[in-house]
Amino acid sequence: MLSQIKHRILPIGSILTMVMIMAACGDIFGDVENLFDPDSPDYSPPQTLIEIGPAEGATLDTSGVTFAWRHANSNYWPDTTDTVATYDYSGRIFYSYHVDISAWSDWISGEMLLGFDKPNHTYDENTGRHILQLPRLEDGDHTFEVRSSYPSDIEESNWPERNYSINTYDGTALIVSPGYVYSDSGATFIISIKMINVVNLLGVHLILDYDGEMLTIDDYSIKTEISDIFGISTGEVIEYVEIDSVNGLLEANVAIAGGTVTGNTGSGILARIRFKHIGTIGSTDIEISPGSSLRNVYNDELLQVRRGGRVVIWY
Repeated sequence: MLSQIKHRILPIGSILTMVMIMAACGDIFGDVENLFDPDSPDYSPPQTLIEIGPAEGATLDTSGVTFAWRHANSNYWPDTTDTVATYDYSGRIFYSYHVDISAWSDWISGEMLLGFDKPNHTYDENTGRHILQLPRLEDGDHTFEVRSSYPSDIEESNWPERNYSINTYDGTALIVSPGYVYSDSGATFIISIKMINVVNLLGVHLILDYDGEMLTIDDYSIKTEISDIFGISTGEVIEYVEIDSVNGLLEANVAIAGGTVTGNTGSGILARIRFKHIGTIGSTDIEISPGSSLRNVYNDELLQVRRGGRVVIWY
């Protein structure tokens, strides 16, 4: 993992820069100030400044969020006015971020990002900014934190945090949660199928479309407890699930037959599905197909919004 080797890797650019400085000065820090050294007169401890992102306590009407950050001290930013090659501090600072309840990300520097294909996390050499895009976030409360670390193993102790909310769903929705999944090659991950704002729900027809050459369904659980999905009923819960692993399809039907039925109103989880990565490294979508349906006690269609998810396999 990157977090285990973050201080052992020096990108080729850094090595060449160091060699050039040593050749010119005889001592890598003889004439070049080392801002990562606490003994330097211009030293500043690791301190992250979030420059772009939702304000603390904000409520957004969009599901996509972008954060951008860099060192709070401009001495650590690139000097684009200097015509002579300068010692790049911004690109060598490591950052790790934390989104909601997920684990902290691996430590990664700007120089490392330049050599990786991470479409949602990029580095701007001209400004020293890290840019992180978080698409397909769900309605509700969210938290973002980011911390920094120097190559000298000095880590930030009081990093910034942003708390914000998203409110985008006005109607009844069927969504893949989380909207973005990051996983390792060959690993398993779990997604949920969530129903949002249903009214008098009686039956569900779910068609889930995925790449059968890249993913396989390892296990699944359909919530068929009457109290969880359909309210109180004397009827019988009927569940039918079929998986086509070759074409990458899961079809599930859940309904109540007979008895006195009171449909369910509110939001909740319909299913949990555990996928396993079996194909190449890259990204793929898990989609809720147009044939999916949510029906109420009058057999009216409730479904207004469908939202799939995206899976990114890094290593």
